[in-house]
Amino acid sequence: MDKLVYKILNLSKPLTLQDFGKIISLLKEIKGVGATMPDNEKDTAYVFYENVPFRPKLVFGGGEVIMETDLTDTISSDVLRPILNKLDFRIYLENIKSLIPRNLSIIECAPSTNEDHQKALKIMEKYSLTPVFNLYRKYVYYAVSNTDGSVHIVNDNLLYHFIHVAHEPVVVSEFSYKVADNLAEFVRKFDYDLMPFDYYEYYGKSFKIINFSGFDLDNPGRKIFIKPFILEYSVDGSDFVKIAGDDSPMLYMDKIRPGENLDGSILRILRNDLKIADDYIGATVAKIVEFDFDKENVLTPRLIVKIYIKKATLSQEQKDIKDRGWASIKPISK
Repeated sequence: MDKLVYKILNLSKPLTLQDFGKIISLLKEIKGVGATMPDNEKDTAYVFYENVPFRPKLVFGGGEVIMETDLTDTISSDVLRPILNKLDFRIYLENIKSLIPRNLSIIECAPSTNEDHQKALKIMEKYSLTPVFNLYRKYVYYAVSNTDGSVHIVNDNLLYHFIHVAHEPVVVSEFSYKVADNLAEFVRKFDYDLMPFDYYEYYGKSFKIINFSGFDLDNPGRKIFIKPFILEYSVDGSDFVKIAGDDSPMLYMDKIRPGENLDGSILRILRNDLKIADDYIGATVAKIVEFDFDKENVLTPRLIVKIYIKKATLSQEQKDIKDRGWASIKPISK
Protein backbone atom coordinates (compact mmCIF):
# COMPACT_ATOMS: atom_id res chain seq x y z
CA MET A 1 0.00 0.00 0.00
CA ASP A 2 1.17 3.51 -0.76
CA LYS A 3 -1.12 5.01 1.91
CA LEU A 4 -2.18 4.33 5.47
CA VAL A 5 -5.77 3.07 5.40
CA TYR A 6 -7.77 3.18 8.61
CA LYS A 7 -11.30 1.95 9.26
CA ILE A 8 -13.39 3.54 11.99
CA LEU A 9 -15.86 0.98 13.34
CA ASN A 10 -18.52 0.35 15.93
CA LEU A 11 -17.98 -3.32 16.70
CA SER A 12 -21.52 -3.84 17.95
CA LYS A 13 -23.44 -2.22 15.06
CA PRO A 14 -22.89 -0.32 11.79
CA LEU A 15 -21.95 3.34 11.96
CA THR A 16 -24.48 5.89 10.71
CA LEU A 17 -24.12 9.16 8.85
CA GLN A 18 -24.96 10.84 12.18
CA ASP A 19 -21.98 9.06 13.78
CA PHE A 20 -19.80 10.36 10.96
CA GLY A 21 -21.02 13.87 11.72
CA LYS A 22 -20.15 13.47 15.41
CA ILE A 23 -16.59 12.47 14.52
CA ILE A 24 -16.14 15.49 12.24
CA SER A 25 -17.63 17.85 14.85
CA LEU A 26 -15.28 16.57 17.56
CA LEU A 27 -12.30 16.90 15.23
CA LYS A 28 -13.15 20.56 14.67
CA GLU A 29 -13.08 21.19 18.44
CA ILE A 30 -9.40 20.24 18.69
CA LYS A 31 -6.95 23.13 18.65
CA GLY A 32 -4.82 23.12 15.50
CA VAL A 33 -7.10 20.64 13.74
CA GLY A 34 -9.74 21.39 11.14
CA ALA A 35 -12.10 19.52 8.86
CA THR A 36 -13.88 20.54 5.68
CA MET A 37 -16.67 18.81 3.78
CA PRO A 38 -17.11 19.38 0.03
CA ASP A 39 -20.35 21.07 -1.00
CA ASN A 40 -23.25 18.63 -1.32
CA GLU A 41 -21.15 15.72 0.03
CA LYS A 42 -22.27 14.64 3.49
CA ASP A 43 -20.22 11.46 3.35
CA THR A 44 -16.73 12.95 2.75
CA ALA A 45 -14.42 15.15 4.80
CA TYR A 46 -10.82 16.31 4.67
CA VAL A 47 -8.81 16.84 7.85
CA PHE A 48 -5.97 19.33 8.07
CA TYR A 49 -3.41 20.24 10.73
CA GLU A 50 -1.44 23.40 11.33
CA ASN A 51 1.96 23.38 9.59
CA VAL A 52 1.51 19.84 8.22
CA PRO A 53 1.21 19.26 4.43
CA PHE A 54 -0.90 16.10 4.26
CA ARG A 55 -4.70 16.10 4.42
CA PRO A 56 -6.33 12.80 5.47
CA LYS A 57 -9.54 11.95 3.65
CA LEU A 58 -12.49 10.43 5.52
CA VAL A 59 -15.34 8.75 3.64
CA PHE A 60 -18.47 7.27 5.20
CA GLY A 61 -20.11 4.23 3.63
CA GLY A 62 -21.22 0.68 4.34
CA GLY A 63 -21.54 1.23 8.08
CA GLU A 64 -17.93 2.36 8.53
CA VAL A 65 -15.64 5.30 7.92
CA ILE A 66 -12.51 4.86 5.79
CA MET A 67 -9.61 7.24 6.34
CA GLU A 68 -6.74 7.38 3.86
CA THR A 69 -3.62 9.37 4.66
CA ASP A 70 0.07 9.68 3.90
CA LEU A 71 2.36 6.79 4.89
CA THR A 72 4.37 9.13 7.11
CA ASP A 73 1.30 10.44 8.95
CA THR A 74 2.05 9.97 12.66
CA ILE A 75 -0.59 12.47 13.76
CA SER A 76 -4.02 11.26 12.66
CA SER A 77 -4.19 8.12 14.79
CA ASP A 78 -3.24 10.09 17.92
CA VAL A 79 -5.85 12.74 17.09
CA LEU A 80 -8.62 10.24 16.35
CA ARG A 81 -8.23 7.72 19.18
CA PRO A 82 -9.29 10.01 22.08
CA ILE A 83 -12.38 10.98 20.08
CA LEU A 84 -13.23 7.39 19.21
CA ASN A 85 -12.69 6.27 22.81
CA LYS A 86 -15.33 8.80 23.91
CA LEU A 87 -17.76 7.45 21.32
CA ASP A 88 -16.84 3.79 22.04
CA PHE A 89 -15.73 3.31 18.42
CA ARG A 90 -12.59 1.49 17.33
CA ILE A 91 -9.91 2.16 14.73
CA TYR A 92 -8.58 -0.62 12.48
CA LEU A 93 -5.40 -0.28 10.42
CA GLU A 94 -5.82 -2.10 7.12
CA ASN A 95 -2.04 -2.11 6.51
CA ILE A 96 -1.45 -4.53 9.41
CA LYS A 97 -4.96 -6.09 9.48
CA SER A 98 -5.46 -5.21 13.13
CA LEU A 99 -7.36 -3.00 15.52
CA ILE A 100 -5.28 -0.28 17.16
CA PRO A 101 -5.17 -0.29 20.98
CA ARG A 102 -7.33 2.26 22.78
CA ASN A 103 -4.44 2.88 25.16
CA LEU A 104 -2.85 6.18 24.11
CA SER A 105 0.62 5.28 25.42
CA ILE A 106 1.26 3.24 22.27
CA ILE A 107 1.43 4.23 18.61
CA GLU A 108 1.57 2.24 15.39
CA CYS A 109 4.87 2.17 13.52
CA ALA A 110 4.23 4.23 10.42
CA PRO A 111 7.17 4.67 8.04
CA SER A 112 9.41 7.45 9.34
CA THR A 113 12.42 9.40 8.19
CA ASN A 114 13.71 9.44 11.77
CA GLU A 115 17.27 8.08 11.61
CA ASP A 116 17.02 6.01 14.80
CA HIS A 117 13.75 4.45 13.61
CA GLN A 118 15.29 3.50 10.29
CA LYS A 119 18.22 1.84 12.06
CA ALA A 120 15.82 0.02 14.40
CA LEU A 121 13.92 -1.40 11.41
CA LYS A 122 17.12 -2.80 9.88
CA ILE A 123 18.18 -4.34 13.17
CA MET A 124 14.81 -6.03 13.68
CA GLU A 125 14.98 -7.40 10.13
CA LYS A 126 17.96 -9.50 11.22
CA TYR A 127 15.68 -11.12 13.81
CA SER A 128 12.84 -11.67 11.29
CA LEU A 129 10.69 -9.18 13.18
CA THR A 130 8.44 -6.48 11.74
CA PRO A 131 7.66 -3.67 14.21
CA VAL A 132 3.98 -2.77 14.47
CA PHE A 133 3.71 -0.66 17.64
CA ASN A 134 6.00 1.18 20.01
CA LEU A 135 5.56 2.95 23.31
CA TYR A 136 5.20 6.64 22.64
CA ARG A 137 8.57 8.26 21.82
CA LYS A 138 10.58 5.38 23.32
CA TYR A 139 12.71 2.48 22.09
CA VAL A 140 10.22 -0.12 23.33
CA TYR A 141 8.87 -1.83 20.21
CA TYR A 142 6.33 -4.61 19.81
CA ALA A 143 7.01 -6.56 16.64
CA VAL A 144 5.40 -9.39 14.68
CA SER A 145 7.44 -12.49 13.98
CA ASN A 146 7.76 -13.07 10.25
CA THR A 147 7.88 -16.80 11.01
CA ASP A 148 4.66 -17.49 12.93
CA GLY A 149 2.82 -14.17 13.37
CA SER A 150 3.36 -14.03 17.11
CA VAL A 151 4.06 -10.68 18.79
CA HIS A 152 7.32 -9.98 20.64
CA ILE A 153 8.49 -7.22 22.94
CA VAL A 154 11.91 -5.98 21.78
CA ASN A 155 14.73 -5.33 24.25
CA ASP A 156 14.87 -1.53 24.25
CA ASN A 157 18.24 -1.40 26.02
CA LEU A 158 19.83 -3.80 23.53
CA LEU A 159 18.25 -1.97 20.60
CA TYR A 160 19.67 1.33 21.88
CA HIS A 161 23.09 -0.36 22.28
CA PHE A 162 23.07 -1.61 18.69
CA ILE A 163 21.99 1.81 17.34
CA HIS A 164 24.27 4.09 19.37
CA VAL A 165 27.16 2.02 20.74
CA ALA A 166 27.96 -1.18 18.84
CA HIS A 167 26.61 -0.03 15.45
CA GLU A 168 26.71 -3.64 14.26
CA PRO A 169 24.04 -5.91 15.78
CA VAL A 170 24.71 -9.54 16.62
CA VAL A 171 21.95 -12.11 16.92
CA VAL A 172 21.31 -12.99 20.58
CA SER A 173 18.34 -14.69 22.25
CA GLU A 174 17.97 -11.78 24.65
CA PHE A 175 16.80 -9.46 21.89
CA SER A 176 13.07 -10.23 22.28
CA TYR A 177 10.53 -12.56 23.80
CA LYS A 178 6.99 -13.55 22.83
CA VAL A 179 4.09 -11.73 24.49
CA ALA A 180 1.09 -12.80 22.35
CA ASP A 181 0.16 -15.46 19.81
CA ASN A 182 -1.15 -12.87 17.34
CA LEU A 183 -2.00 -9.19 16.93
CA ALA A 184 -5.63 -9.57 18.01
CA GLU A 185 -4.56 -11.10 21.31
CA PHE A 186 -1.88 -8.43 21.75
CA VAL A 187 -4.29 -5.50 21.23
CA ARG A 188 -6.89 -6.96 23.58
CA LYS A 189 -4.33 -7.59 26.32
CA PHE A 190 -2.51 -4.30 25.88
CA ASP A 191 -5.72 -2.34 26.44
CA TYR A 192 -6.13 -4.07 29.79
CA ASP A 193 -2.51 -3.73 31.01
CA LEU A 194 -1.82 -7.44 30.51
CA MET A 195 1.39 -6.74 28.57
CA PRO A 196 4.92 -6.07 29.87
CA PHE A 197 6.01 -2.46 29.40
CA ASP A 198 9.47 -2.92 30.90
CA TYR A 199 11.49 -5.60 29.08
CA TYR A 200 13.56 -6.92 31.98
CA GLU A 201 10.81 -6.86 34.60
CA TYR A 202 9.33 -10.02 33.07
CA TYR A 203 12.26 -11.36 31.04
CA GLY A 204 12.51 -15.11 31.67
CA LYS A 205 9.46 -14.95 33.95
CA SER A 206 5.73 -15.43 33.71
CA PHE A 207 3.77 -12.27 33.03
CA LYS A 208 0.37 -13.90 33.49
CA ILE A 209 -0.02 -11.54 36.45
CA ILE A 210 1.10 -7.96 35.83
CA ASN A 211 1.86 -6.48 39.23
CA PHE A 212 1.78 -2.71 39.80
CA SER A 213 1.46 -2.95 43.61
CA GLY A 214 5.08 -3.67 44.58
CA PHE A 215 4.02 -6.60 46.81
CA ASP A 216 5.77 -9.94 46.47
CA LEU A 217 2.94 -12.05 45.09
CA ASP A 218 4.85 -15.35 45.08
CA ASN A 219 5.92 -15.15 48.72
CA PRO A 220 3.65 -12.62 50.45
CA GLY A 221 5.07 -13.34 53.92
CA ARG A 222 2.05 -11.71 55.58
CA LYS A 223 -1.74 -11.60 55.51
CA ILE A 224 -3.05 -9.88 52.39
CA PHE A 225 -6.70 -9.43 51.46
CA ILE A 226 -7.70 -9.48 47.80
CA LYS A 227 -10.65 -7.95 45.97
CA PRO A 228 -11.07 -9.80 42.66
CA PHE A 229 -12.81 -8.10 39.75
CA ILE A 230 -13.65 -10.79 37.18
CA LEU A 231 -14.04 -10.02 33.47
CA GLU A 232 -14.82 -12.28 30.51
CA TYR A 233 -14.61 -11.98 26.73
CA SER A 234 -17.26 -9.85 25.07
CA VAL A 235 -19.53 -11.54 22.54
CA ASP A 236 -17.24 -10.68 19.60
CA GLY A 237 -14.08 -11.56 21.57
CA SER A 238 -12.46 -8.17 20.97
CA ASP A 239 -12.99 -6.85 24.48
CA PHE A 240 -13.78 -7.82 28.07
CA VAL A 241 -16.95 -7.26 30.09
CA LYS A 242 -17.16 -7.29 33.88
CA ILE A 243 -19.13 -10.00 35.65
CA ALA A 244 -17.91 -9.30 39.21
CA GLY A 245 -16.72 -6.03 40.74
CA ASP A 246 -17.57 -3.25 43.19
CA ASP A 247 -21.06 -2.70 41.80
CA SER A 248 -21.83 -6.37 41.32
CA PRO A 249 -23.51 -8.90 43.63
CA MET A 250 -20.96 -11.41 42.31
CA LEU A 251 -18.13 -9.63 44.16
CA TYR A 252 -16.14 -12.21 46.13
CA MET A 253 -13.76 -10.83 48.77
CA ASP A 254 -10.99 -13.15 49.93
CA LYS A 255 -7.34 -13.32 50.95
CA ILE A 256 -4.14 -15.06 49.91
CA ARG A 257 -4.33 -18.07 52.18
CA PRO A 258 -1.38 -19.74 53.97
CA GLY A 259 0.73 -21.72 51.49
CA GLU A 260 -0.74 -19.89 48.48
CA ASN A 261 0.67 -17.32 46.11
CA LEU A 262 -1.68 -15.00 44.22
CA ASP A 263 -1.85 -17.33 41.21
CA GLY A 264 -2.97 -20.15 43.51
CA SER A 265 -5.57 -17.91 45.13
CA ILE A 266 -7.00 -16.88 41.77
CA LEU A 267 -7.24 -20.48 40.56
CA ARG A 268 -8.89 -21.58 43.84
CA ILE A 269 -11.48 -18.80 43.61
CA LEU A 270 -12.32 -19.57 39.97
CA ARG A 271 -12.27 -23.37 40.23
CA ASN A 272 -13.41 -24.21 43.74
CA ASP A 273 -15.12 -21.24 45.35
CA LEU A 274 -17.08 -19.68 42.48
CA LYS A 275 -16.79 -22.68 40.13
CA ILE A 276 -16.97 -20.45 37.04
CA ALA A 277 -13.70 -21.21 35.17
CA ASP A 278 -10.78 -23.65 35.17
CA ASP A 279 -8.13 -21.07 34.30
CA TYR A 280 -7.62 -17.41 33.49
CA ILE A 281 -6.00 -15.49 30.64
CA GLY A 282 -4.19 -13.00 32.85
CA ALA A 283 -4.57 -10.67 35.81
CA THR A 284 -3.45 -7.22 36.90
CA VAL A 285 -2.80 -5.98 40.42
CA ALA A 286 -3.52 -2.29 40.87
CA LYS A 287 -0.95 0.16 42.17
CA ILE A 288 -3.48 1.57 44.63
CA VAL A 289 -3.80 -0.62 47.73
CA GLU A 290 -6.83 -0.56 50.04
CA PHE A 291 -6.81 -1.43 53.75
CA ASP A 292 -9.22 -3.15 56.13
CA PHE A 293 -9.11 -4.53 59.69
CA ASP A 294 -8.91 -8.30 60.15
CA LYS A 295 -10.65 -10.17 62.97
CA GLU A 296 -7.70 -9.42 65.29
CA ASN A 297 -8.24 -5.72 64.53
CA VAL A 298 -4.96 -5.52 62.59
CA LEU A 299 -4.99 -3.08 59.68
CA THR A 300 -4.34 -5.28 56.64
CA PRO A 301 -3.60 -4.38 53.00
CA ARG A 302 -6.10 -5.39 50.33
CA LEU A 303 -5.01 -5.77 46.72
CA ILE A 304 -7.37 -4.90 43.88
CA VAL A 305 -7.01 -7.72 41.34
CA LYS A 306 -8.61 -7.76 37.89
CA ILE A 307 -8.92 -11.32 36.60
CA TYR A 308 -9.56 -11.92 32.90
CA ILE A 309 -11.15 -15.18 31.74
CA LYS A 310 -12.44 -16.44 28.40
CA LYS A 311 -15.95 -17.35 29.49
CA ALA A 312 -17.67 -17.78 32.84
CA THR A 313 -19.73 -20.90 33.39
CA LEU A 314 -22.42 -19.67 35.78
CA SER A 315 -24.88 -21.85 37.67
CA GLN A 316 -28.55 -20.88 37.50
CA GLU A 317 -28.29 -19.46 41.01
CA GLN A 318 -25.28 -17.33 40.00
CA LYS A 319 -27.12 -16.13 36.88
CA ASP A 320 -30.11 -15.14 39.02
CA ILE A 321 -27.85 -13.31 41.48
CA LYS A 322 -26.06 -11.53 38.65
CA ASP A 323 -29.34 -10.52 37.01
CA ARG A 324 -31.05 -9.42 40.26
CA GLY A 325 -28.20 -7.13 41.17
CA TRP A 326 -28.59 -7.34 44.93
CA ALA A 327 -27.58 -10.64 46.60
CA SER A 328 -24.10 -11.29 48.01
CA ILE A 329 -21.58 -14.08 47.69
CA LYS A 330 -20.29 -15.52 50.99
CA PRO A 331 -18.17 -12.98 52.89
CA ILE A 332 -14.45 -13.23 53.45
CA SER A 333 -13.19 -14.87 56.63
CA LYS A 334 -10.78 -12.27 57.96
